[in-house]
Formats: sequence, structure tokens, C-alpha cells
Amino acid sequence: MPSFWKEQSSSAEDMQEEDMNNYNGLQSLTKPELSRSSCFSSQSIRSFLKKSRLYADDTLREKLNSQRRNDRNGCSNVINTILIPAWSDRLEMIQYCDEQAKKVKKEIDDYNIHDEAKQHPEFNLRVNPYAEEDFEDLKNKRYESVYRLQNWVQNEIVVEKIVVGKSLEILNDRCPRESVKQLQNDLKSENFSKLDL
Repeated sequence: MPSFWKEQSSSAEDMQEEDMNNYNGLQSLTKPELSRSSCFSSQSIRSFLKKSRLYADDTLREKLNSQRRNDRNGCSNVINTILIPAWSDRLEMIQYCDEQAKKVKKEIDDYNIHDEAKQHPEFNLRVNPYAEEDFEDLKNKRYESVYRLQNWVQNEIVVEKIVVGKSLEILNDRCPRESVKQLQNDLKSENFSKLDL
């Protein structure tokens, strides 16, 4: 399935199609590189998700109206060239960061298990009365960034479920029922099952 977010050729026909699909002159988005660090400092991913939702879902009615004037297959065109690629890209990023959070948590858990001696060291409370509390704080800080990432991922899943659900409602109102039902079935069978549509 071609991704809308990739570079497109600039022939006159493509430019006309691109102008029809763009909203407020927004050109194709560039997916940020996925890495563990991009998940933990998720500014670029958050920005992409926000722009993608704005482009694909928030302007869906306008896109359908525009397509209907120019194309008898407007619904399927919007679904296949804009919505599905946008949803796939966003869910791919969210799932990747979810996997990274789980891996980092497991690494921290493994580290804590293997370093049993560091788990319960002897503290001389006369020298440092706060040593035990400091040790527990340090141990807990290892998990803080993982918990923040897990919380962010869960929030993004909820947002994505709401956004995709609203888009499906718009499609139900504007498009042939068979194509929307088929889309919903396809979403359930693909990797969109996490959204529980």
C-alpha cells in the first residue's frame, strides 16, 4: 500500500491531485526516525502525530467534499491514499514506543535481579542518615521515565481510538455502507486491533 507521507513525483497531474489532498498548503509529512531515544524524548513523534491527525482526520469532511466533486470513487480514494497510510504510520510509532518501554522496563528489572547485592546494601546510618532513602529514590528513578513513556503510549492509544472512531463515523455518514463495513473489518484483522474498534 503506498504511503502518502513519502515523496511524490511532481508531474502536473500529481501536483493537481496533491493540491486537492492538501489542506492549508500542508505538504507531505516526514516520519521521524524511530529509535529508543526518540520515544523517550518524544517531541518529534508527538509533532508528527498531531500534524498527521490534523491532516488526515480533522479535515476528513473537506477531503470527502473535494473528492466527490472530482471523483466518483472519492470515499475509496480518501480511505486508501490518506486515512489508511496515516493510521498505519501513527499506530506503527505508538506500538514501537510501547515495545521500547516494555524492553527498557525488562532491562531494569533484569539489572535489579542480577545485582542482588546492590538490592539490599548495608548502610551506615551514622555516616549518612538518608542513605537508605537515597538508594530507594535512585532505584525508583530508573523506572520513572519508563512509567512516563508507558503513560504517554496509553494516552496516545486512547486519542487514536477516539480520532479513528470519529473518522469512521464521518465515513459512515458520507460513504457507501459496504466500503465502511469492509474498512472496519480490515482494521480489526490488521494491526489496528489494539484500538479495539
